[in-house]
Amino acid sequence: MRHLYSKPKTIYFAALAAALTVFGACHDGFEPEPPSARNGLLPLAGAFNARDLGQSGLVGAGGRAIRPGVIVRSGELSMLTPRDVDFLFGDGGMGIRTVVDLRSTLSPVNHVNTPFTFAMPPAHHNPAAIAFSLGRSERENAPSRLPGHVQVWDRDNARPSTGIRDYEIVIDYFEVIQGTADFPNPAAVVHQMALNYATFIQSDAAAVAFGSFFEALLYANGTPLLFHCSAGKDRAGMASMLLLMALGVDRHSIVHNFMLSREFVQRRFHPVVPFIVQDVQRNMIIQRAGAQQLLILHDETPGGAGEMPARAALAHSVTPGLMAAIIEDRVNNHGESLFTAREYALANMPTPAAVNAAIDETLLNMRWLALRSDQYLANFARDAGEKIRPLLSVYPQWIEFAIDAIRDMHPGGNPTNDEAIEYYLVNHLNLPADIMTQLRRLFLVGYTG
Repeated sequence: MRHLYSKPKTIYFAALAAALTVFGACHDGFEPEPPSARNGLLPLAGAFNARDLGQSGLVGAGGRAIRPGVIVRSGELSMLTPRDVDFLFGDGGMGIRTVVDLRSTLSPVNHVNTPFTFAMPPAHHNPAAIAFSLGRSERENAPSRLPGHVQVWDRDNARPSTGIRDYEIVIDYFEVIQGTADFPNPAAVVHQMALNYATFIQSDAAAVAFGSFFEALLYANGTPLLFHCSAGKDRAGMASMLLLMALGVDRHSIVHNFMLSREFVQRRFHPVVPFIVQDVQRNMIIQRAGAQQLLILHDETPGGAGEMPARAALAHSVTPGLMAAIIEDRVNNHGESLFTAREYALANMPTPAAVNAAIDETLLNMRWLALRSDQYLANFARDAGEKIRPLLSVYPQWIEFAIDAIRDMHPGGNPTNDEAIEYYLVNHLNLPADIMTQLRRLFLVGYTG
């Protein structure tokens, strides 16, 4: 298990906050991307990577096409224009009535240690990034603009609270962001994300998140439905992959459909990488100043009036990190579900000795940061930007690893694609035994099997 307190990790959380904040700003006023029969792209000005799977040239079981106008995948919907809303949800448009929001309801601070956050001054150059780092979830940062008659299906509608849904796929994404400094080059980051895809698709979190996604599809009963995450590439990409497998679409076409996100996502994200790099450097400078101030407080009167307040301030930060470490250990090393691991962690709160040990290590991290020069921080930020860049894209091995992970779960050894996805849907997602037939009747033109 990689330790949560390696020196550079907290910097990447600020970088992600900056990426999301800058990305949100990039929504304003951008022109609609051209629709195409090849990609099913919808003519929206306030959303991107929004595609009609029935207009993407995909062919399912028996050579039957996917019904157009009933399944849309997308990025987040916080900047929809009135015209977009009419197009997607109006009676004269697509008439979508159900939206599946795959984004997190969990504040990232709940499972990512941010020991320097308290040192950030209120006048930080990017207040939105501070709000994000202090605990705003994806949905709070970018609330969807939807008319009142649209039902948002966000797992709470379908399955009882288990605690697992709070983790979702974002824990894997944040782990890569937080641990980017551990990877020697961008290629290693790409490979790690592929492993995360494979791990997540087999997880209890996937069973809850994607199980509810399929329940929403059945609930909508063939009426138009839209599902989305933030960028429309990772979580929406996996949900799309599962649905297309269930509909009998071949592997090559599934990978091609997944890779269409690269064209749209890179166009939006890659121009902001230089700003991410600048934000990483600024945040490191701010955090360095906070570390220096706290170390002065701590070191001037060791064991006295300065040390105790300094350690108390750190304790508020490291305790959630220790809880996350316990959960990670129970999942990775004891094979527990996230729900069981969290219950264990709550029943076994970190001891004072563990908190003190974590504070000692955090103080070492602060000393490391306090001694870095401006040039070092600039080089570090530039390196971070190059390693974050692959996460602002998609790669075929990501979805291929996920498909292979589904096949690996089948007990038969070398299943057909239909056998593999049916076993996954029924046994891992706990869906009805006839789920494949139901989905094909709903979404394939003329299917009666």
